[in-house]
Amino acid sequence: MPMRAKILALFLLVINLGLNDVHAQVFIDSTLNFSNPNDLILKVNSGTKGIAIADYNQDGYLDIYFVVKEQSSGGDASSWNRLFSFDGTSYSDKTSIAGNAAKGLTTLTQSQYDYKFGASWGDYNNDGYPDLFLSNSGHDLLLKNNGDGSFSNITNIAGVAGSVTQLSSQGLWFDYDKDGDLDLYVSVQMDQNQDSDNKANRMYENLGDDEFENVSLSSGLNDSGFTWTSVALDVNKDGHLDVYVANDFGPNKFYINNGDKTFTEKTAEYGLEDGANGMGLAIGDPNLDGLFDFYLTNITELDDHPDNNNRLFINSGDSSFTKTEFLARVSKAGWGWGTDFFDFDNDGDEDLLVANGYGFEAGKQINRLFQNKMIENDTLLFSDVSGNSGFTEETESFTNAVFDQNNDGYLDIITSNTFKKPLFFQNSGGDKNWIKILLEGVETNRNGFGSIVTLEINGNTFSRYYHGSGLFTQNILPIHFGLDEYDLIDKISVNWLNGQVDEVFDVPVNQIIKLREFDGLVATTIENTSQISPNQIRLIGNYPNPFNPETIILFELQSRSQITIEIFNTIGQLIHTESKVFEQGLNKYKWNSVTLNSGMYFYKISDTKGSAKTGKMLFLK
Repeated sequence: MPMRAKILALFLLVINLGLNDVHAQVFIDSTLNFSNPNDLILKVNSGTKGIAIADYNQDGYLDIYFVVKEQSSGGDASSWNRLFSFDGTSYSDKTSIAGNAAKGLTTLTQSQYDYKFGASWGDYNNDGYPDLFLSNSGHDLLLKNNGDGSFSNITNIAGVAGSVTQLSSQGLWFDYDKDGDLDLYVSVQMDQNQDSDNKANRMYENLGDDEFENVSLSSGLNDSGFTWTSVALDVNKDGHLDVYVANDFGPNKFYINNGDKTFTEKTAEYGLEDGANGMGLAIGDPNLDGLFDFYLTNITELDDHPDNNNRLFINSGDSSFTKTEFLARVSKAGWGWGTDFFDFDNDGDEDLLVANGYGFEAGKQINRLFQNKMIENDTLLFSDVSGNSGFTEETESFTNAVFDQNNDGYLDIITSNTFKKPLFFQNSGGDKNWIKILLEGVETNRNGFGSIVTLEINGNTFSRYYHGSGLFTQNILPIHFGLDEYDLIDKISVNWLNGQVDEVFDVPVNQIIKLREFDGLVATTIENTSQISPNQIRLIGNYPNPFNPETIILFELQSRSQITIEIFNTIGQLIHTESKVFEQGLNKYKWNSVTLNSGMYFYKISDTKGSAKTGKMLFLK
């Protein structure tokens, strides 16, 4: 095709995308209706920085931690950081129960960017209860979750307080040495002592028993730039997590993990250079090629800066990246801070969210939402739908928390604001399908950070990299996939950080499932149980499939029932039957086929009231 024709085709495609942008309001500002606002938003009436989400009390519901920017004073409740617990209906303030450390009470120094910044959830001791690292201008805090709603301040025992003059922006939990527990990397933005050059990032190795060793120098991760955000990703596919660092006022840095607890800076070799004002980083697969890409926010309104653009680094698969922010139309997004890839419209590809603000009260901007048009056009192009989607209020935002607050399968947003209370935007939803996947590591770290989850549906693949980290935050959330009109997932694969691969097959959509390392599917949740009649059987499927010599059939019951399980060959002969009472909830039935020939088999699960479900499975000797 001649160049003129190519340009015309691209122009027509862009015009077509513009006409197809979101017209209906997708996100509704529901701040004052946000599940008992007297206990939540109105108590957080000061400016906020980080927002971190996890099920800290392991009751099955996601809880929220807000970092209030001001110096915490024991007698001034408005200055406290806040921990809110959700019970499925409303939120309650658990800050005081959690303890004084959870309020953010520590020795701080005032910076030009405020006092308190980030909150990072990570289960560093693998006991099932998420712990919390708080990054500050001054001493940082490490709070050990005691499992009873309270936290213990183990900062000094762990040795991770840092310097009282440093501004720590973010704590990144990741397993840098692949020993099965989470280590801690602290991004340091600056040193308040003008006579000190102590602004290097800090790397702590988890030694167990609440102890950490400062290995910043020996690891080579003592980057001395003005770091806001760091993320970990195995870019060269050698099984070890590498680190990309976003630096303000200078070049970003990319460090390759050598596999021996040391790192080597390889920014230029991998094409990840950026010399502007790096703020936030997001990892995603917006072009659906199974390779993970970086999006970097900068200050895109400084026209005198030659590098004045956000960056979309597309992974080529050969240990190099290509900058495609201009073609993808995401190069400009205001004074950018935190950023997230997420599928807000559940169409199967990841969209892009950017928090914006100048850093002073007169410099408010709207947050930016870019809708991915990949599914529609087989070309990676985004459309700015910020205004049409409901982001019309100018704010002073540094980060967003993206999660499914009401469990309808559509992702909602909480936005931090520097000079007023946070805002909550409810996704208006739709009729597209979804699935959410919880991970539980066994030999891998309990959170499953560093894992890759891949879905296969009708010959298509969708991948997510699980890490939870961003500017001022790290979350422990279900991994969300929008699935458009697909109603059955052929296969779900989890590639754990230690190399273990678990697979489950024939998984229905519109549910939350838990996948445990080595065990596969271990739990499932139906959100709208009121729509399911008593005694109805819900078939989840069998795993492994294909199998040899045994497989497990999983199904869910709404009440205790007498169940008959029948297995047939391909010509309809009954080869196995058993009747027994199963309890309400998730049930497992193990079948051993060692005496049979290879081939396809069918199974039927029925109760005494006429409800029945069928499935198929493949036995391979």
